[in-house]
Amino acid sequence: AFGLAPRLRAAGAEVTVLDTTWQPAADGPSVSNVVRLHDVYAPAHPYMPLRSLCVHHWLSRQRFDHVIFCAPISAAYYATVAQGLGTDHGGTGLWVLAAECHGRFLQRAARFPAGRTDIELDFLERQAVARATGLVVSTAEVGEWMAAAGWTLPARFVLWGVEAPAEALLAVLEPPAEALLAPAAGVRVSVCMPTYNRPDYLREALGSLMAQTCEDFQVVVVDDGSTDPGVAAVLDELRPVFAARGWTALRQDNAGPAVARRTARAAATGTHLLFMDDDNLALPHEIERFVAASRSGADIIACIPGQHSQCDFGPEPAAFLDGLDPAQGSVGVDWTPVGASPALAMLVNCLGDTNSLVRAEVYDALGGHRGTRDFLHEDYDFFVRAMFAGYRLEVLPEVLFLYRRHDGSRVFGEKLFGSLLTALDPFLERIPTDMHPLFLMLRHDWHRRHAAVAEQRRALDAP
Repeated sequence: AFGLAPRLRAAGAEVTVLDTTWQPAADGPSVSNVVRLHDVYAPAHPYMPLRSLCVHHWLSRQRFDHVIFCAPISAAYYATVAQGLGTDHGGTGLWVLAAECHGRFLQRAARFPAGRTDIELDFLERQAVARATGLVVSTAEVGEWMAAAGWTLPARFVLWGVEAPAEALLAVLEPPAEALLAPAAGVRVSVCMPTYNRPDYLREALGSLMAQTCEDFQVVVVDDGSTDPGVAAVLDELRPVFAARGWTALRQDNAGPAVARRTARAAATGTHLLFMDDDNLALPHEIERFVAASRSGADIIACIPGQHSQCDFGPEPAAFLDGLDPAQGSVGVDWTPVGASPALAMLVNCLGDTNSLVRAEVYDALGGHRGTRDFLHEDYDFFVRAMFAGYRLEVLPEVLFLYRRHDGSRVFGEKLFGSLLTALDPFLERIPTDMHPLFLMLRHDWHRRHAAVAEQRRALDAP
């Protein structure tokens, strides 16, 4: 990028360089008109999905005719996703200039993928190229390798050697046509929220829904047999609000969140279902932005969780992003789901949080969330089954809700391991039985890490 920029300027283009190398300003090269991601977002950890999210976030607040993503090309991922969803970068050409890619680098270095990072980078690069306005390769060998490795290459495929005139590159850059997405007419969201013994959180969650910029949506709250009378008190207090808005509150015997979500779905009338936990907070534009992204035709749309300021434990935010409403200030981010990568989903939940928008007919076709009270991974299981069924799962790269980690978080329950084994069934069903031990070995490090966290929490809680 630093070598290309002066040549493009000399050819008559106005150029801004966005440096994603995560170097403080004093350590970077001296080039005019440079913005350094490190200086804007001051991240704690420069892992690639976060870098790509910050790149998209910065670009969404600018206006360029073209964006050329040089190394690392994986930085283009979230911007190309947002453009495909029709939520950002309309009319801007998003071009990938590839001199190398991670999979080819590993092959040339005689290395196997060593873990999550290698798998993640390969997925981000493949997806960024497939979704880009066009691909520019510096050598024919790079393009041939991508094609042989099964990459989906965009229709605009250009060979431009680094020694070729910059004018030749400018000549092939054409902005994409504005995305002609169908209007969101006919889309109506039903928010499905189970609740159990958390009246204070429930009040806050419902308050965040009452503050939505979108007004036409339904809420179905299912009290999953709460023993705390405060839950009934909150729902009784809000009964006039529910009546005025056409919202619904139900109660059932305690059966767990998966069953409660299915109960909520049975009472939902919307074309799309937005599942929300009672300890999360919806940011004001959440439903409006989900509806906008639904025009893309995606079957399931997840988003980026923001970290609630009142978390009892968990990592510090890796970066802070400002939201659509300046009054909200910045929101901390510590997890960036990337979407439907079967290989990566074998190791971690890369697919999204429960707080996602699902087409109602897709939810019904999949049989909803599986499991009963002791199943702790019903959201991960649902996403995996949807992915293998061929449904389109996307991650809208915006922070639309706040996730709260607290002492009652179910993810640290005692039955974590047994629940995880059940959630892995969709993978095991696709693998010969005699290969199951190998697959489970790959998951070993994931389970060990989470088990260590649970043990640490037990030690902290011990008298």
